[in-house]
Amino acid sequence: MTVAEVIADCRASLGPLDQVVVANVPVLPFGRPDGLDFGRGCTPGHLGYFYGVPREPDPRGATVLPDVEPVEGEIRIFLQNIRPLTAERVRTVVLHELHHALGYTEEEIRAMGYDLEEGAACSTW
Repeated sequence: MTVAEVIADCRASLGPLDQVVVANVPVLPFGRPDGLDFGRGCTPGHLGYFYGVPREPDPRGATVLPDVEPVEGEIRIFLQNIRPLTAERVRTVVLHELHHALGYTEEEIRAMGYDLEEGAACSTW
């Protein structure tokens, strides 16, 4: 499975409304973080990060309205930092960061099973 196929599979695994919310958020694979990433607060060991404004949680907490606005921003994943580099590890990183874009906290994402070791983080603007 290619990285592009893993990313597509991750998007497809989201619920229909969540897919709409993150439709405009590209997931960009890179080797390692560069100057742009460091300027955004990334460290050399990051596995990935979401840079953008996450969706605000629904104040009622029960449902998301179908007319929800898409999130803006981008997700960058760093393949040379993901060890071992397997489809499952890439999937965990991508889903972790997609859930940041969806407005979930680090603790909520870890509880979902998308736990990353130290080095992956979410930066927002």
